[in-house]
Amino acid sequence: MLPIKIELPEHFLDEEVRCGYTVTEKMKKVWAVELDLLNEFQKVCRQYDIKYFAIAGTLLGAVRHQGFIPWDDDVDIGMFREDYDKLVSVAPDAFSEPYDFMVSGKIEHFFRGHAQLRNRLTTGILPSELEQKYSFNQGLWIDIFPLDGVPKENEQEHFTYFKLSVMKKCLRNRVRITHKTLKSKILHTSLLCWEKITGDSFQRTHDRYEKEYRKLSEKYNDFASFIEFINPPLDKYIWRKSDFDNSSEMPFEFISLPVPNGYDRILHTQYGDYMKPAQANSLHGEMIMDPEKPYTEYLR
Repeated sequence: MLPIKIELPEHFLDEEVRCGYTVTEKMKKVWAVELDLLNEFQKVCRQYDIKYFAIAGTLLGAVRHQGFIPWDDDVDIGMFREDYDKLVSVAPDAFSEPYDFMVSGKIEHFFRGHAQLRNRLTTGILPSELEQKYSFNQGLWIDIFPLDGVPKENEQEHFTYFKLSVMKKCLRNRVRITHKTLKSKILHTSLLCWEKITGDSFQRTHDRYEKEYRKLSEKYNDFASFIEFINPPLDKYIWRKSDFDNSSEMPFEFISLPVPNGYDRILHTQYGDYMKPAQANSLHGEMIMDPEKPYTEYLR
């Protein structure tokens, strides 16, 4: 039995073919857990008047499929930094078992650059983290990204901004290194030497770059992104803030999500001809997903 509160429509969990792609019963159960997480998230946002949007693959799914992209396995939500900070402040009291609101840098070994809402009675373990046996909640999740101001024209500011975001990403990735490649060994060794030379702890170094990153982001008022998390080409992930001024509800499976009114330009920027389906692999790789068993069962 799925560990969820939301009521599922009859036959929702049945295997089906969408856009020529078979969505299995197991993936439907994963979707059900994520929709339940999304439902709990939306309740809290409504209670505290927090503004949020579907972004990335979830935005594309809402517009093109009225639900999940058939081969997608997660949910992406974005909100401007002010709303993100508000959510972080209320989350400890707003969410309860089995839901854990997790913030990057606030939980040991959890450095994502964004927040996640997870169900601890399920399993969603990344391949790079399986052998580490981290103690944080590794249940299925939805991603919640802060949208920060970014430079668009000034090259020097552009370089400074991305230098900070890259440094934060390197620091965050230190806890995910598995030593399987020479590259990861070099990065790991470099960071350890850095800590010894500077006398700065990993947490303090991360927090320092976080502070500089946010201070710089506050300077920019026209464009925004969840830039710290993504990879090149960067321009695909930089959007006009004005496209998020207003939103409207769109169906997403059997619930609905707020979609920014400028979704057409946002999706064209990120995907080009976004109404033409193009199957892609999951960014998460061969992740262990189990919607019916807690992650602790896989860490023994």
